[in-house]
Amino acid sequence: MKTNKTGFTLVELLIISVVIAVLAGFAVPALREMREKARLDQEQALTKQLTPEQTEAKRLADLEQQKVAAEQAMEAKVNQVQNCGHGAYYFPFADMGEFLSVRNAFMDKHSGMKFVGTEPNIVEQGWGDGRYGITVGHVVFFQEE
Repeated sequence: MKTNKTGFTLVELLIISVVIAVLAGFAVPALREMREKARLDQEQALTKQLTPEQTEAKRLADLEQQKVAAEQAMEAKVNQVQNCGHGAYYFPFADMGEFLSVRNAFMDKHSGMKFVGTEPNIVEQGWGDGRYGITVGHVVFFQEE
């Protein structure tokens, strides 16, 4: 007896749908990456279209932001200075460059004070190799003008 086969079997249809699902599983992440790359490329192209004036304005705005952040950081350091009384102030900064910049900012903030002198605040400790003591801050003396 001869049979006419004019369609797909259920097993064949399941195999085809599994193959399509696997291919889609590989294609979807690739499409997402391509879409993200296209978005970044478009953003870069738009950035390149900025006029020189817009670019300079953005650069100046960034510089102003950095300046404000630096001023706030210096103000926080100046606020760490402790008044010891009788014109003496303790600056808790061991690094000489940092100490000098904070001292100058402190003097700018307190313009009526005249710098008299400074003494390092040393913690006594011996290491056995000739070094003795470590600077942990500075005591600065001012005089009212």
